[in-house]
Amino acid sequence: MTVRREIKSFIGAIDGIRPYRVFDRPLFVISAPRSGSTFLFDMLSRFKESWAAPVEMDEVWWSLFPYDRSDPPSDYVGAAEHTGRSGQRLRRGLYRYTVWMRQARDLECDFIDRLALRPVRYVDKTIANCFHIEFLERVFPDARYLYLLRDGRATISSMMEGWTDPRFGKQALQRYIDQMGHTMQWAYPAPPHWRDQLGRPLEEVCAWSWCEHVRTAARQLADVPADRKMIVRYEDVLAAPRESAARIAAFCQLSWAPAVTEFVNARPLSRTTVSAPTPDKWRRLHRDAIGRILPTISDMMAALGYAVD
Repeated sequence: MTVRREIKSFIGAIDGIRPYRVFDRPLFVISAPRSGSTFLFDMLSRFKESWAAPVEMDEVWWSLFPYDRSDPPSDYVGAAEHTGRSGQRLRRGLYRYTVWMRQARDLECDFIDRLALRPVRYVDKTIANCFHIEFLERVFPDARYLYLLRDGRATISSMMEGWTDPRFGKQALQRYIDQMGHTMQWAYPAPPHWRDQLGRPLEEVCAWSWCEHVRTAARQLADVPADRKMIVRYEDVLAAPRESAARIAAFCQLSWAPAVTEFVNARPLSRTTVSAPTPDKWRRLHRDAIGRILPTISDMMAALGYAVD
């Protein structure tokens, strides 16, 4: 047996018993769909200590908490589902999936990383984490949260624009849709009772989904101590990316790197962009539709600090 095979055999033998307690103050971006989380994540990933995979972690969550475990099926995973074993399996899954994806994308990932032998500043922007915070708090009691907010009108318009994009569709939910005789696909994470929205106008579905993401995230974050959470506004990040990055770095205790400077100077489009962002794009694309759902979202907008003009 070669040395490499011996090492792989050794890793496999101990992998199932390691607790994977190497997560040091993991950082979770919490946001509704289409709120700019990929842009923020790409910025965060350029700090020196950041250790992340350039993908969302839905596959890990679905493997541990499949939709068919509950009725109605949804992406909600609450504190009641936490056990010592489920927490260990989540740590292991997030860590091993990150290693695998970093290797696949030729990102830095050495032997020490593969063995999980040193602390990592893990960064995660899985949108469905809006419905996972109670569980995450049990698994990562030292976690930090960046709660990313964006004007609901712009967010809902972007959700509508991307609804039929295959990147955002949830194929695992299609069988539930078929069982109900609907043809409408579902995009983005599924809040509890999402099936009640099937067949409604798209702007109403997106408005409901946005409200559920924001409401659930805010409710769960309310119990997190103030020194472990920070509100970030997408509009501020776009208008002043360097200043925003500096505030975030101070909060998260991350070290500046030249790659951060390059990013904030270039302001590249994120990989999930459907069309380039422009001021008031929602008015151009979906003015009438957004007007129809304003009564639905106005209270939530006001609670988030956004004026509805």
